[in-house]
Amino acid sequence: MTNQPELLVLWRTTAPGKMFADRELAGQLRAFLAACFAPKNSNEKHLFDAVLRGDTLATNATFTLAGRLWSAFHPPADYAMTWMLLAALYEHEPASFALAQGLLAHADHLRQLAREGVKDEDDRRALKRESAEMERLALAWCREIRSPVAIQADRWRYQLASPSFPEVSAQEPTPEQERPEEQPLRIPTLQVISEIGFPETEENSIVGAYEALTKPLPLHGGRIDPESLRTALSLEFPHIVEGARRIADDLKLLRHAGVPWARFRPLILVGPPGTGKTRFARRVARLLGTGHGVLGAGGVSDNRLLEGTARGWRGAQPCWPLLMMRQSNTANPVLVIDEVDKAVASHNGDFQATLLGMLEIETARSWFDSCLMAPADLSQISWIFTANTIERVPRPLLDRLRIVRIDQPGEEAFDGLLEGILRDTAADLSIGPEDLPALPDEAVAVLREGFKGGARVRTLKRAVEALLAQADAVPRRLN
Repeated sequence: MTNQPELLVLWRTTAPGKMFADRELAGQLRAFLAACFAPKNSNEKHLFDAVLRGDTLATNATFTLAGRLWSAFHPPADYAMTWMLLAALYEHEPASFALAQGLLAHADHLRQLAREGVKDEDDRRALKRESAEMERLALAWCREIRSPVAIQADRWRYQLASPSFPEVSAQEPTPEQERPEEQPLRIPTLQVISEIGFPETEENSIVGAYEALTKPLPLHGGRIDPESLRTALSLEFPHIVEGARRIADDLKLLRHAGVPWARFRPLILVGPPGTGKTRFARRVARLLGTGHGVLGAGGVSDNRLLEGTARGWRGAQPCWPLLMMRQSNTANPVLVIDEVDKAVASHNGDFQATLLGMLEIETARSWFDSCLMAPADLSQISWIFTANTIERVPRPLLDRLRIVRIDQPGEEAFDGLLEGILRDTAADLSIGPEDLPALPDEAVAVLREGFKGGARVRTLKRAVEALLAQADAVPRRLN
């Protein structure tokens, strides 16, 4: 039998797969916690009895008691997280989510100690290694969750933070008892364009093609918990945690202000090629559910695609943000400008200068589109720019962006990046990740070794796609 001190720290020292394989562990944890727990009232006694019986009610009762001890934003107590671990071993998905969040909070605490609280270099390195291990364990718990973490998180946080806990009856709880009642979702909208200008003097093709933009468009992303978004992004992109934090902080401010949709201030991801900058931006949009568009600025020498073309020209079309709104059917898509540092101004227009007006809130609220001959509201768009360097980004544009610098991801990022690449590949094929061929362990080991040697994220993605096409093949090296 595992001794008691070890049981108390299992949640932050042992991978979930190993614990699930130990059939005696849940019983050991239950006996250990029973010896420590003192019910404070009849409700807690009722819950505790269900835990001790280990019957069909034990899962929800264990999670409810764990919720009373829950602390998500400080280094969580081992005792509280051991209760959460027992609920997770009963395959309670919110408990797995809470464990992942607790591990990340503990990793943040260790990193802070390494930066500020420890002078000895060896001790600092040890704390950083332990912090990286916590992040790996957090990712492992997320893999145990079948539901989309960011989508379900609001309900799960409600369960964790609820001031009242349901009584456990003698019968199996109904779905309504297991979770808070779902409220009908009311999606906010925005009138982007009131009407297309001068329709009677033009061919009906423009009016017909873009009439959808004159109807109120939904504003999405309001159901995503900002802290859960940060968690999901930090797990998959541990080398871009600063970007995840800044986006989550903006969303928190919106929630405090009562704004029920997603929008964050423009930021620019600066780093060497192949570090996953564009993948990060796409993942933000997919988690928020806002829709997105990616426009490559490399080598662009005019602004026609971004600004659109005036009515009267052959093939006239609205500005690119409006095209992305129509495509995604949202008024607040995440728009990604890739390699903005490589755009070149010419007599045909200045791509970077056009962006200035789209980034200024007041100008964006009444952006005049020369194709639709009408003002359009672009103010709720979230912008992400990528660049290899900021040296060629004009100062006026740079002043409107928050800079997030990115280095090549280290070895600790491998698991999260591999998981994200597999998920992206499955989404591109319109299948579930579980439907992809399983990568052999020896193939993953070779990929990991190549990533240690400094391979880029883009190279890793190509190697994974090649392996999936020949699932039984093992790469000799990651070039």
